[in-house]
Amino acid sequence: MPGRRWYSWLLPAVCTLSLLGCNPFSDAESLTDEYLERLARVLDTAAVPRAELPAGSIPPRRRERILALPELDLGMLDFLSLYGCELQYV
Repeated sequence: MPGRRWYSWLLPAVCTLSLLGCNPFSDAESLTDEYLERLARVLDTAAVPRAELPAGSIPPRRRERILALPELDLGMLDFLSLYGCELQYV
């Protein structure tokens, strides 16, 4: 029966599409609310509404976070003076 072949994939496709429309966690706000509720449950505190949360800040650029390290010049005598220290093996 060649006409019945397309029925075999039509029913699973319709079921899948109908279930995708029912996902309550499809947007970020509902995910955030669910996270805050679970966090409050774990910490045994009252849930904080999302409107009361502080606004996030933008981290500084990478070039502003890099520290310049001074050059380290270690002579042979300085190296030998580390004899009893584990730092010599490093």
